[in-house]
Amino acid sequence: MTFRLFKISLLLLGCLAVTFKVQATSYHDSIYAYDDLAIHYRNINSDSSEYFLRKFIQHLDNKDNNNLAYAYTFMGVLKKQQGELDSALSYYQTAIDYQKSIDHREGIAANFNNIGNVYKQKGDYVKAIEHYLISKDLFIETEMEEQLFLVVENLSELYLAMGKIEDAILELEHSNKYFTKANDLAGIGLVQSCMSDVSLAKGDTLAALAHIDSAQNTFRMINYSTKLVIHGIKQCELLLLLDSLQNNIPLLDKYLEKAIELNLTIEHGQLLTLYAKINIKNNNHQESILLLLKANQLLMASGSERYLVDVYHLLANSYEQIGDFPKALKYHKLYSETNNRVQGVEIQKNFQALQMQYQVLEKEKALNESALALLEKENKLQEAKIEIEREAQESRIILIVVIFISVLSIFLYLRFREKQKLSKKLSLSLEERNLLLKEIHHRVKNNLQIINSLLNLQKNRGNNLNPGEIITQTQDRIYSMAVIHEKLYQSDNFANIDIKEYVETLIEHFKISQNFKSKGINLNYEIENFALSLDALIPIGLILNETITNSAKYAFDSDGGNITIEIKQCNDGYILNYQDDGKGLPKDFDISKTKSLGMKLIQGFTKQLNGTLSYKNSNGLKLFFTFSNRTKVN
Repeated sequence: MTFRLFKISLLLLGCLAVTFKVQATSYHDSIYAYDDLAIHYRNINSDSSEYFLRKFIQHLDNKDNNNLAYAYTFMGVLKKQQGELDSALSYYQTAIDYQKSIDHREGIAANFNNIGNVYKQKGDYVKAIEHYLISKDLFIETEMEEQLFLVVENLSELYLAMGKIEDAILELEHSNKYFTKANDLAGIGLVQSCMSDVSLAKGDTLAALAHIDSAQNTFRMINYSTKLVIHGIKQCELLLLLDSLQNNIPLLDKYLEKAIELNLTIEHGQLLTLYAKINIKNNNHQESILLLLKANQLLMASGSERYLVDVYHLLANSYEQIGDFPKALKYHKLYSETNNRVQGVEIQKNFQALQMQYQVLEKEKALNESALALLEKENKLQEAKIEIEREAQESRIILIVVIFISVLSIFLYLRFREKQKLSKKLSLSLEERNLLLKEIHHRVKNNLQIINSLLNLQKNRGNNLNPGEIITQTQDRIYSMAVIHEKLYQSDNFANIDIKEYVETLIEHFKISQNFKSKGINLNYEIENFALSLDALIPIGLILNETITNSAKYAFDSDGGNITIEIKQCNDGYILNYQDDGKGLPKDFDISKTKSLGMKLIQGFTKQLNGTLSYKNSNGLKLFFTFSNRTKVN
């Protein structure tokens, strides 16, 4: 149930995202990258998602109520996912306040439903119903049928949980009229499914099965695959109650295949539990245990304790049937603890009976061990008598045995030491390999993030370039980073790379990719040989890429020209001097106000290395970069 409510919250969040999210206007476009990252990490790492979402909120204009409402709703979903229910309520309420300021009724309705879900999880059913009813009225008012049926399902389940069957029936009849009028087949199917729950609560299993069959037929009409699986499980559970599921194994197989195809983890676990119940009916407890252990893995991974209760109970009984009482006791404990958390009801009877059985077995085991000990003592006495009778012969035998054991012990000890040394070497080698793999993965991740950022910048600022130029520029930037990894793999030093060899390789690539020969461009360079870390070398390579590309495109006429690059060490770090004898920059050029993507990247990479940049517009362009020892590797 908890997982399903989480999925509903995410669906409503998706609705809010479509409704609230607006394109950035005059203020920073880049803040939407934080939102994209928050969405990306939502189902991977909720803490990372929360971090990026907070960054997104910090950069929003305090008058941007649309996006603020969206962001605080998102934060409420994350807090509910993390189990911080009071925080989730606070964020949902804040989102509603922003939505009220812009009269956004659909968003308000969605968040009242979210608040109802939180109160339901907290066990406060009265407040949950209060918020569900407000949400329902607002969804009807705004004609949001797709969201309305979620609220109707929540209300029906809650009324039945409280034992208010008549209230559930009235709610479903009222909703069915609305869905029929709106010709909403998904809503009609949902009402039929909920009526199945009502019939089951009244003890009429056949009527419940008839309602669920009607719901399935409706969902098939609109090809609603997820609902077909979810309600197919209910259908199979009803057939099991009627002792007819064994005759409908193909139906169960079909739902299992669909659950796996749709990656429905909870439903997959439930279907395996149903297979286990069939095996239990056939007294095939070993097979049922295998199925239940697999179901346990799936349900544990999804955090769905509601369905784990049934799994633990069945495992306890199956282990008891095959005589494995310690495991039966273990799962009875898990069943009792989990059921108490989910239902608030203590179940001790089976546990205590099984505990008594286990204690009896332990006592029998202790008696058997005592009998064995007594028998061993008698044997030792008999052996002592024989030893006295044959003392002389035994002495010689003992001496031979002692010598043999000593030699064998020395041999085994030396062999053990040798194996221990080998094992230690292998462990160190494996540890070193793992560290290297982690470092490589970390670096690849960083490079991919840089590439992603460059592509985003190119997308936002490269409207005046043709696709061929964009691809060439992107290839050169990626090559600047790829060369580093090529040098890294060829080296025994995985931390540092010689800058001279790297830059020379890079320059030879640019000569070919930029067609220097056909353009009449000469590129001269003087590079001192010293080592830099990967984190410092990538920005240096990208700076060279941008400067050389800029000169090749804009600096020279058809007659070509010259480019000179100098990199050398100085007392406080190292310097990079770049110049061409081309047209130079415009007279009124201000590097701090330029809109050129290349110049922006050059400034950004310089700042990343804690460096300084100055330039001179004389007989072409001259750029002077200075980098401190903070980035130099001694």
